[in-house]
Amino acid sequence: MKWSITHSIRTSLTSKLMKSCNLQRSDEIRKDLSKSSISQWSKKLNSILDYFGQCTNPFSKNLDTDKLYNIPTGQSVSEDIDLFLSSIEMEGKKQRKDFISESMDDPQSICKTSKNAIVDKLLKHQKEITYSPEKADIYVYDSHFLLETLKKVPITYSQISLQILQIITKDKKEIHIIFEKLKTPSIKDYQSCLRGEKATSYAISAENRRTVELSKLLISIQFQEKFVEFLINDWKSNKYAALCDNKTIKINFDKYYSYTAQNGIMKNSVDYNLSCYHEEVTTKIVHYIWIDYNPSFYRKSKRKAYTLLKKNVKYQKSFLKLVNCNPREITTNCEIFKNIQEFVCKIYGLVSKDVNEGRTEIFEKNYKFKLSDEKIIQNKSIGCDATSLPPTNKELIQQIYRSIYISSIWCNAHMKSPSEMKPEENGWTLIENTYEFLWFDGPMSPSLDELTNSVLENEAEEEDDDDDIRNEDNDEEESDDEE
Repeated sequence: MKWSITHSIRTSLTSKLMKSCNLQRSDEIRKDLSKSSISQWSKKLNSILDYFGQCTNPFSKNLDTDKLYNIPTGQSVSEDIDLFLSSIEMEGKKQRKDFISESMDDPQSICKTSKNAIVDKLLKHQKEITYSPEKADIYVYDSHFLLETLKKVPITYSQISLQILQIITKDKKEIHIIFEKLKTPSIKDYQSCLRGEKATSYAISAENRRTVELSKLLISIQFQEKFVEFLINDWKSNKYAALCDNKTIKINFDKYYSYTAQNGIMKNSVDYNLSCYHEEVTTKIVHYIWIDYNPSFYRKSKRKAYTLLKKNVKYQKSFLKLVNCNPREITTNCEIFKNIQEFVCKIYGLVSKDVNEGRTEIFEKNYKFKLSDEKIIQNKSIGCDATSLPPTNKELIQQIYRSIYISSIWCNAHMKSPSEMKPEENGWTLIENTYEFLWFDGPMSPSLDELTNSVLENEAEEEDDDDDIRNEDNDEEESDDEE
């Protein structure tokens, strides 16, 4: 930031210094008029003109004015592409207008992520709720939503505490705030690592002043926990008794803390019936009302996966079986794995039903040499984008183990202890008291014996094919002799 601000000043000073020392060259216009320069630029100009000559003239009278043409190929596009490209400007203006109006009506809509694409598809199948109560008896707050939507946040933490209480108690009798409480180690450690979080200790008291925006502080898990602990202790103070009169406030963190006020005195207790061992806010809410820890496939749309799943009953049954199965029962040879493997191949648009073969298919399509063998050495190698490849079968089975573990938490979210499975047995590994993804189990590359056996098998198959061809040729010759 500092470099970009002072860049123009430093450039100006450097230019003046070089000019005063006669080290700055003036632009030599005559250099472009030399014979070699004119010849060089003439070749480039002629190549551009030749290319234009090979393209379709968009102003030609021979073209159908009702169609859209590709200038380099001269081929008219299909009607759907024509309609899409022709309406881009109008559609862009419409989306801009809708975005502005939605943002004005609901400021939180600006925080929408790409995950809403799949949510929109799922909402189409939701049954319309015809009955809605006029007034709620209990209000449940997601702490992330509550803290992120605070406006004009005060400087001191005691003022922030008061602001939160004023917001949640307005016209409400019973309020529950659900906070996240991560275990150590946690399967969300990898997300913290990607965000570049460092272990930082925080000391928060009533009159402490925040130095940066609250939203930036909340990124740190350590700050979140200390802030919640501060609220739990601060709300015990009798100064909040008038605000909490005839109201019940509950905080779900490591336990379920309850606050009420009577005769100007705040009373607090722990509700063990509602306490649970969940980590996530979302599953805690499910537990209360009974209702990316897994890496996704890079650049693969959730909508495409949903559409494929919706159309194929075989894939649906295979994914449903994962909910109640033992992860150790899933192997690369079982039917469930083969169906899911086929599903992943279709997401990547592959003909093959095996992810390992699919990786080879994509790699050869993108990076196979088109030159003769003599010119391969002269050809410059290019970088390989591994993100375009599907996972190997070893990676995919670890992905399935993680999915089973996460599904077990959600399917049992109404229970106090949602899952007895251990992360280190289901796609994670424990390194220095931190859970990291176990990408695959076993050696990174095949052994020399496996490679040798594979080569020998291929040679044997080729020899068998050659023998079959010779036998067919001999049979044809014998039939010709007989005739």
